[in-house]
Amino acid sequence: MALPKGAGALNERITFQKQTASVDEVGNHINTWSDFFTCWSAVSTSRLNTTEKNEAGQTLEQERLDFVVRYCQQTSEVNSTEYRIIFKGQIYNIVHLDKADFQKQMLKFSALLVRR
Repeated sequence: MALPKGAGALNERITFQKQTASVDEVGNHINTWSDFFTCWSAVSTSRLNTTEKNEAGQTLEQERLDFVVRYCQQTSEVNSTEYRIIFKGQIYNIVHLDKADFQKQMLKFSALLVRR
């Protein structure tokens, strides 16, 4: 994937959320999501835009998007196990992080839409 041209290519606002574990008053472990960082992103459909999966006897389409953001301290901390992306009110689970092609200029996150 080529780098986006100019700041105008980073024209969509996204929020990274981080998962944290806490313990409630009776000792139950609770996973919660909190906003970690908001930034501008170039959003595009992935080369593997949609796939299908079988779940509970149904064939469901999975929407996959690529999010390209500028490299910075906050985005360099993001990984696929503790973080997710919020884009236009939808939740996207990060499934792949591409650092190699951009030489600490940009990062590309591939993510799947979460069905609720």
